[in-house]
Amino acid sequence: MSLQLLKAGTSDVLTLNGISKRAFDSDILVGAASPSGPPGYMSMAFHMKMARQGHLYKLTDDGSIVGGAILFLENNVLNVGRIFVAPEHFRKGYGSFMMREVESLFPEVKEFTLDTPVWNVRTNDLRALFFILASMRQRLSFMRRMGLSCQRELYVCIVNNFRYDRTVPCGL
Repeated sequence: MSLQLLKAGTSDVLTLNGISKRAFDSDILVGAASPSGPPGYMSMAFHMKMARQGHLYKLTDDGSIVGGAILFLENNVLNVGRIFVAPEHFRKGYGSFMMREVESLFPEVKEFTLDTPVWNVRTNDLRALFFILASMRQRLSFMRRMGLSCQRELYVCIVNNFRYDRTVPCGL
């Protein structure tokens, strides 16, 4: 297994659009009222626009596209618009891998935002990982910048429009 999160080009749109549709339509199996998804989830025009604007990413495993993400960076705030994985690859750690890669691709980011439906049990692990990554990033960044060992730290993570602004001991 050789996973990579890369910027997607317009030639990837057809594949990513199909994966997005299948991934979000499958949410009916984990609590959605009907097969549906976020705006543009099954629109070629939307995915093409996202690719042209540099917001569309693809996850490849040994060269094959298995998932994607739409990311929006503005003023050191990164909004994870969506992450999607082909249903045949659910529960293999691909979503968690993408979150870790997103974190490393954007070292300048000071704040992350993510919206996931609370009813979707498949994304519970992703929400938890997102929160932990934001915490770890702030801890390391603070310690490096200050050149000191810290007693307390502040970290910010916004999930489902709820802002987690916490000051906690650095060891947690």
